[in-house]
Amino acid sequence: MLDRDPNPSYSELKGIQEGVWFAGFMGGAREESSSFYIGPMIAGEASKTGGTFGPEVSIGRRLSDADVGSAPVLVVKYCWGGSNAEREWNPQTAANSWDRDADDGTALWLLNESGGATNLRDKDHLYANLIYTARRSLEALDDGGVPYELSGLFWQQGSADKKRTWRQYGEDLVTLFSAVRTDLKAPGLPVVDLSGTHDNIVTGKTYAASVIDGCNAVVPKMSMAAADPDDTSCVVGPKNPCLESTFINFDVFNYYGWDPVLNVPPFSSLKPPGSSDDTFYWFKDFPNDQHSEYEGAILQGRVMANAYVRSFTDDELQTSWLEDDMAIQFPLAPCNPAINDGKPSEGNICWMDLREDADLAEATCLSNGSRKSTQLRGPL
Repeated sequence: MLDRDPNPSYSELKGIQEGVWFAGFMGGAREESSSFYIGPMIAGEASKTGGTFGPEVSIGRRLSDADVGSAPVLVVKYCWGGSNAEREWNPQTAANSWDRDADDGTALWLLNESGGATNLRDKDHLYANLIYTARRSLEALDDGGVPYELSGLFWQQGSADKKRTWRQYGEDLVTLFSAVRTDLKAPGLPVVDLSGTHDNIVTGKTYAASVIDGCNAVVPKMSMAAADPDDTSCVVGPKNPCLESTFINFDVFNYYGWDPVLNVPPFSSLKPPGSSDDTFYWFKDFPNDQHSEYEGAILQGRVMANAYVRSFTDDELQTSWLEDDMAIQFPLAPCNPAINDGKPSEGNICWMDLREDADLAEATCLSNGSRKSTQLRGPL
């Protein structure tokens, strides 16, 4: 996402990130394999990382800063906006499957011309493309004699599956996370899964975290808004905020600041009297595109990185980091059945856990899936 802020906020997250490396494709996911880059993380450097960046910059910076003096952090990125777990990230579809008995374990083998399933220009091959990207990154380290250890998977996805049931989505995540661990030979790989605004998606993520083998998936909660479940005429999406049927957590915006478009008419009318006039770049183009602008992406990355540090390492988080953590300052809790019939409302921003008692009995992990470990470096 382009840095369109004229002031020097987050200046430490611009340019070369000391102690943080990046691996992926210049220009994004839909490039030829020859566009692969591995080297220093250079935020906003078009010649290196496509001129754009997302949560990976603040994830890498925070993990490196939380463990000063340890090995550099390598962030391997592969993503495609608006993608679903039902088919495009599903390791069990024909497009994402390959003969694992014949597979020689190399990135080259996974390319279509070699018999694998990778197709960087086809959205139906996202899972195979992810494994290809990871293999190619690790092979580059091997070639350079650089030791490494896979330490975590950061997952931010769900809106494209919003019309499915929580169980369908949750089972897809269990399948996906388990396959990543198997195909990368990283059993017990920690997973940090950022939740969204749809109750079925949050429930599915929470379910996956509670039953996945290894008990190590985390769902940090974001609490900017909640949809009115009694109004089904509008479904919140990246291009539709459903302003008439969405409850907004004004405290969040007063704490961090308001997107510039919300500080001027006509959308300034959404702000209650006495609201802050501070600016924070949350959205690409509200209300037409609610994907995160660069400040929102930085905040998301820090929330995910903090959740990883708290759950899977013995590293310490600075007080200032905790004060800037949206999931800590404004935790999104399951709705209380005793309040408003267990539904969100104005001033009661919460998410509805759609599981029944029998579903909850399936849970085998702690509620946050935490498992501390040491010497975990190099997030995927």
